[in-house]
Amino acid sequence: MCRLFVLCLALFVTACGGSGSDEKKNANSGGTEINATQSVAVETNSYSISAGRSVYHPVPNGSAQELYVFTDETTNFTAYGFNDIAPEEHTWELIDSSVKDSAQAIISSSKGAEYDFKGQSAGEYTLVGCKDKAKYNPASPEGHGYCINIIVNVIDKVWVEASTDKETKVTFSVADFTGLPLKFIDIRQPKRGRLIVDKTRQQLTYEPLGGYDYLMTGDTAVEEVAVTLADNGNVVKKMLRLTVQGTATLPKCTAENSMKITPASGSNQKPIEVGPNQCIELDATNYSQSGYWSLLKSPLYSFLAYAGIDGSKPVLRFKYPQYGDLRFQWCYALNKCEDDTWWVKTSVLKSNALEAPNLEIWGFSPRKTVGETMTLQAKLTSDSVRRDPVYLWEIRDKSYANILVGHLQTLSDEIDIDLPEVTSDWEIKARAKNAGYNDTYWGNGMTSLPEEQTIYVRGDRNDAPLAVVSVNGVVYRGEESSLVQIIDLRPGDLITFDASESVFRDSNPYNSSAFYTAVGGPYNKMFSGEIYQHRFGERAYQQVTFCVWNDYGWSSVDGSCITFQLEESW
Repeated sequence: MCRLFVLCLALFVTACGGSGSDEKKNANSGGTEINATQSVAVETNSYSISAGRSVYHPVPNGSAQELYVFTDETTNFTAYGFNDIAPEEHTWELIDSSVKDSAQAIISSSKGAEYDFKGQSAGEYTLVGCKDKAKYNPASPEGHGYCINIIVNVIDKVWVEASTDKETKVTFSVADFTGLPLKFIDIRQPKRGRLIVDKTRQQLTYEPLGGYDYLMTGDTAVEEVAVTLADNGNVVKKMLRLTVQGTATLPKCTAENSMKITPASGSNQKPIEVGPNQCIELDATNYSQSGYWSLLKSPLYSFLAYAGIDGSKPVLRFKYPQYGDLRFQWCYALNKCEDDTWWVKTSVLKSNALEAPNLEIWGFSPRKTVGETMTLQAKLTSDSVRRDPVYLWEIRDKSYANILVGHLQTLSDEIDIDLPEVTSDWEIKARAKNAGYNDTYWGNGMTSLPEEQTIYVRGDRNDAPLAVVSVNGVVYRGEESSLVQIIDLRPGDLITFDASESVFRDSNPYNSSAFYTAVGGPYNKMFSGEIYQHRFGERAYQQVTFCVWNDYGWSSVDGSCITFQLEESW
């Protein structure tokens, strides 16, 4: 049974070229005779369960992986086989971990690819998903892959309260959430404004960013977000409640400082260009007072709520958003509106408003020493549009696909990372967005494509198996070649991959191997066994990756994976 992270690594190796040397060889299309005693690869399947952005895989010895949720919070779990195909006859069992009697501990049982969990009270529960429970044996290398155990920690909501006005930042420390020496690892963003962590993840700052300009004195607005801290196995999850106070006796947009938008109809309709944060005035007092405001071809109610204005008043004054093109109407009923429209258009270029800055490609990271604290830097490309960039970070443990850091935003282009105490492969993603034109209502939260880097932390283990593959008589070793090009192929050619000489360092009972194939796209099939024969098809781009592993999923930097890129002759 293969774990999916091996496949993900194969994809990474292909994209980056691996850490070993690349080779290019002509194909010998004659094929290789296979003895009856050799293990011929057969198509097989893998298994995983997703919950939000976390993905859980079978773990040797049935060890459980953990998830923290609030009471009354619904979490969807979905089971997947290889290539995202749901396993047939999938089952679920929810167990109360505090009940010792195994028969009485079962709260519910069900079948299907999905399961919705909602904890009514605080406590520890175990969710067991199985693609074939009858075959499950947690102590067996062959049997441990049929079930996944997830400990769901349900906690009561505990609130951290703070108050600020619509123009003032407020900063929190770790000590405001817990007495433990933890770090911020997951911060959900508010509807307005933003929450920023510092480089060391010890401080959290809320910035209103003008999101509450419409609040007057005596008016308040409330933001509620989840905040998670963790370190050394300790996890604290709490709710942050921010109360924002109004500080003006009148809205900032008045008759004196607002640009008046003149209505027009027919061929006279032309958009009036408005700059960022310009106050505008829409006046419908010359029409019947029994009407209301609407938007042509888009709903108005969500915009009015966002801008904090009353759509039933004949005169509207508000700051025009940073990006948009709107035509307002005065209506009396559905499809019964005045012919005149108030047409407003932004002066901000789309490229400045929506395009995010790009990051330089990190490239391939060398191995790191366990237990260190390292600083990672994301650099903008020289041609990026720069408007007070904000950086978004995610760190995932590829061994089990658990997210270690997520939803974190920094103003600094650097972040400190505490490397684990054990052998691990960490995938780190950085994105960037322009804060200067960031408006979620207009969809202007677009971010750049993530630049990814895998940190290979090596320390407590040195038993990585070595991939050795003979392709039509030519031998390739993972320690020497992680990416091999096989050229001059023709449709119908048969290529034989023989991995029977791969080296396992010890008698680890979890020693395993698999071939992965891709034809014209992502990897879509997996084969277990030592010998795999690939019939080259009509598509010019095809790949075969071979990986070996034990109870840990090793990578190409350990010589445990080789990717073969198959190319047609021209």
